[in-house]
Amino acid sequence: LSAVGQGFLAVEVAVGAALLLVALLMVRSAWNLRSVDYGFTTATVMTGDVTLRGPSYDTPEERLAFWAELQEEFSSLDGVIESTVGTQLPMIRCCGSELSVETEGRDFQGVGDLPRHYVNAV
Repeated sequence: LSAVGQGFLAVEVAVGAALLLVALLMVRSAWNLRSVDYGFTTATVMTGDVTLRGPSYDTPEERLAFWAELQEEFSSLDGVIESTVGTQLPMIRCCGSELSVETEGRDFQGVGDLPRHYVNAV
């Protein structure tokens, strides 16, 4: 191989090694998430994901009625001690509603400068 070819080969090996290292670190991080202490027992927790679509759920009142009925039905199942419904799973900071909050005593240029917080309605 020429000097240029050897240089390209060295760069390819270095990039490949770096990508392998990053992949291994990601796998290790995902594995470590299995042992996170949430502060409550998760062995008997059931979760699910429901998206309300269609004309039956156009208004907030129709959606709230659905969630109230669903929660009531879950509560009546044998073996269920507690049940609730929420807009997203606990401990997940993804894909939920965001709320901008104005802090008293602080000046902000516009709505885009306000601190944003994730909201989980339960």
